[in-house]
Amino acid sequence: MENNCLDFTMEVPAQIMKVVWNFWDYTGDEEYLKNTAYPLLKDLAVFYEAFARRGWDGKQFNLEPVVETESYGISYQLKYTRNTTGALSMFKWTLKTAAEAAEYLGVDAQAAAGWLEVAGRLVPYPTFLVGSGPVIGGNEYNLDSPQEIKDMMIRMGDVLGNARNWEPYVLLGTSKDYIPRSYGKGAVKIENYEMLAKDLKKAPERLMNSRSGRIHLFPALPDWTCTAFKDSLQSYESMAWQKSGGYGSYERRSDPGNNR
Repeated sequence: MENNCLDFTMEVPAQIMKVVWNFWDYTGDEEYLKNTAYPLLKDLAVFYEAFARRGWDGKQFNLEPVVETESYGISYQLKYTRNTTGALSMFKWTLKTAAEAAEYLGVDAQAAAGWLEVAGRLVPYPTFLVGSGPVIGGNEYNLDSPQEIKDMMIRMGDVLGNARNWEPYVLLGTSKDYIPRSYGKGAVKIENYEMLAKDLKKAPERLMNSRSGRIHLFPALPDWTCTAFKDSLQSYESMAWQKSGGYGSYERRSDPGNNR
């Protein structure tokens, strides 16, 4: 049975693939990468490369037809069902990540070059003008993105106010003192550790954010907090803390035979 909406929500396979990839990203299990994650990722990258269509100018690639999740079918003349933000975002992530994994494993160099070509030539994200200025969506924007882009992302959050509205604010480090608005509920000021601890369960990247490849410690915590975390491996220990807006950290090697 066909479904004109679900059949063309092209970002969904990549959203599932991110869960598979994250297991490798957080564990560093090379056997898992080689035998499980990369084969799946490669198949998806091959499909995405084939799905992208080179435009009339021969330079840019378009995605059509594509339907945003929670949308309803194909629009007339594909007006609202081509080059959608969700599809562009996840196509870029898949193609770039597959090329990264191929390079790491030393395989599929020719295929990886094609994936990167398509990822680099996809049409730009659509932008929309609202009363306060232009807004934009996307998956790869982060703390190290240009300020102009971050401002556009935050305006998007201001306009949408949806259920997961905290993500752009927290991930871009602009909501240190407030729990962002969500649906009809306005932003709430973080006034104590109990409120902060509850919010950290859904927004742990207030403590550490490495979306850009650089590690940012405590990017979205109120300055009044005294916060620390510790990471201990078999032969390595690190700790970082924030106190009244100041920061500190230490690292040390421990005895490999010490089974703490």
